Amino acid sequence: MVERTFNERVKQIDEVISKHPELTRAFNLYKDLFKAKMEMEKDRNKGLSLGLSEELINSIRERAWRERKPMTYFIDEISFSTEKIIKTISLAVDVLHKHGLNNKLKNIDVILRNNDLIDKLIKAALRNDVDVYTDISNNLGIDSASLSLIFSIVVQPLLENLSRSIDKALLEKWFNTLCPICGRKSNIAKIRNKKKYLVCPLCGAEYRIEYLLCINCGNRDPYTLYFLIDERNPAYKIDVCMKCRCYVKVIDEDLLQENIPKGLEDILTWELDKIAEYKGLARIST
Repeated sequence: MVERTFNERVKQIDEVISKHPELTRAFNLYKDLFKAKMEMEKDRNKGLSLGLSEELINSIRERAWRERKPMTYFIDEISFSTEKIIKTISLAVDVLHKHGLNNKLKNIDVILRNNDLIDKLIKAALRNDVDVYTDISNNLGIDSASLSLIFSIVVQPLLENLSRSIDKALLEKWFNTLCPICGRKSNIAKIRNKKKYLVCPLCGAEYRIEYLLCINCGNRDPYTLYFLIDERNPAYKIDVCMKCRCYVKVIDEDLLQENIPKGLEDILTWELDKIAEYKGLARIST
């Protein structure tokens, strides 16, 4: 598949908004945050001071497969451009202010003035280290989810680039609930050619997973795993675990009648979240 340019992706979002005006507010926030990382997206090294060599990427990929751990767990000595980071963070903060989320960003300026804190949060974003976000948010009085969102935006172009470089054979054999690139859990799955894949919410990797498995708790008991179908659209399902009461949204591409652009799956299946909420189910934390 040919990778879309930055401007093509923005245009694609606008096209989806025209088809789904009821989701305009959500997609406008998504588009503005996407534009906030424009410099990172267009940069050949995706914000790094020095790009990753193909040799290094191959070495990291081989170690990830050998140890069955995400690639970012083995990315240690990399350096982002401080100027690009601060600019992207500032733009993302402006977007959140624009959309009325400024009450969650108290003391964010403290981070922008502290390079050591920025480096710590970048590393946490690469490895999905939730404890770091929690500690810093508690100390500074910043909403942890907003902090995670902002720094995820900073590293996302790099992670998407890594995802595009990975051997597709590895994705077919991964069979792990954590993304092989960045270690996130997913709340979106796809069925394609009778096979089931999880879709990483950050880097976009699509990796094979068992059919009967709770992504949250690891339950494999077929008597406590079931699914719900959206009667208006049989291509949309909800996988449910009765043990932990969590759910995963499933898009059956074998039944899908319209194309869902990559990266927009979560917003376009929002009605499944409403159904799950009504049923008292919990969304998996990514």
